[in-house]
Amino acid sequence: MCPFNHALVLAKTTGDKDVALEYLASDRRRGNSDTLRLSRGIRLANLFLRAGGDCFGLRRVSLVYATHHESQEREAKENFNAFVIEHVFRNKYIWIVSIANFFVYIIRYAVLDWGPTMLTQAKHIKIAHAAWLVAGFEFGGLLGALFGGWITDRFLRGRAVRVCFVYMLLAGVSIFVFWEISVQSEILMAGILAAAGFFIYGPQCLLAVTAANLATKRAAATAIGLTSIFGYASTVLSGWGLGALVQYYGWNVAFKGLIIVAALGSLLFAMAWKAKAHGYENEESEARA
Repeated sequence: MCPFNHALVLAKTTGDKDVALEYLASDRRRGNSDTLRLSRGIRLANLFLRAGGDCFGLRRVSLVYATHHESQEREAKENFNAFVIEHVFRNKYIWIVSIANFFVYIIRYAVLDWGPTMLTQAKHIKIAHAAWLVAGFEFGGLLGALFGGWITDRFLRGRAVRVCFVYMLLAGVSIFVFWEISVQSEILMAGILAAAGFFIYGPQCLLAVTAANLATKRAAATAIGLTSIFGYASTVLSGWGLGALVQYYGWNVAFKGLIIVAALGSLLFAMAWKAKAHGYENEESEARA
């Protein structure tokens, strides 16, 4: 019997087209002398499967396979949606750090957007010097982000929320010192602003990592997206809100507002103090269940 006829008999008896195609392929690999006919047979088999094949039950097999594949995809999508809802939207710690991110970004953007104006109006520093003082805030933030990540990994086994709590408290202290200090020293002002940047950029960088770890890699992007929504929504207060305070009440009230923001952020981080370093233990327990 020629290989092609043999393959058709296999398809009819087993009801599985893959068995027939695998036989044709393996027969060719064994070096059958009738390679030309075998190649034509494979092509004819594929055309046969596309055009019809009901007499051998191959179309029914194909439809069953496609239906099963679609069912698996639908089940996987449903499982993913359930996972995201459980590990992100029902995870209280992700909501806490997301709201805390709102307050972190208020302070960050308040200094970036209003820094030069604040320095010239509240501290009477020349506008030409105010720019590099604000640049010191960014430089301090670079160091603070690196140091905060190192502390988290080295001493706290990934519990970044605890680092964020301490950092946010000290950011509030830095703002208070900057507000109250009366010494007209640009170097001192630059140092205090750098300290504020050091302590505010630590949480700003660690919060995304915290959310991703708590949600696990399966839902990390969703969790980071949630924290980002709160972060960028803060521009309403850091921009329009702070400007309104300064216009109607002056810089003293604006500084008090920033200190209150730092206190609220610290309170939220304290509420998440018991958060684990990641959510992979929960994922593994669910998989075993």
